[in-house]
Amino acid sequence: MLGKVEDHDQLVIKHGEQQLFSETRVALHQAWSETSYRMQRLRDNPACADSEFQLLTNESASQLFAKLSFDVNENPAAPFIATGARPRMAILREQGVNGQIEMAAAFDRAGFQTVDVHMSDVISGRVSLADFKGLAACGGFSYGDVLGA
Repeated sequence: MLGKVEDHDQLVIKHGEQQLFSETRVALHQAWSETSYRMQRLRDNPACADSEFQLLTNESASQLFAKLSFDVNENPAAPFIATGARPRMAILREQGVNGQIEMAAAFDRAGFQTVDVHMSDVISGRVSLADFKGLAACGGFSYGDVLGA
């Protein structure tokens, strides 16, 4: 056996009965985030960066949850099924963004007509977002994408 899940919020590494390493998840998360936090503190409002970094110690703030604002049993595509409608979807792209091809493929398979829209197209007026039924702004690399992942 390589490992097992425990009820405590601690990473423990043992060799046989000898404990080689033990640290809380929160401490490891803070260590992992330290460099990004320091960069954010220089780039953004330091008080905001401090507040966000402090949230890592808040157990409830670090848990994933979903509060739905819609009925999961309702099919929003139902009115469009078998009508041939393919609403135009803008897939927004800019320097540092990634995943736009996969996002476009997902919307295409969901029945949308996807269009690759670069920010320079919008800024220059070559493309108007008013011509689309929806917009997807893909993420990118932290501190590296122009849209601000």
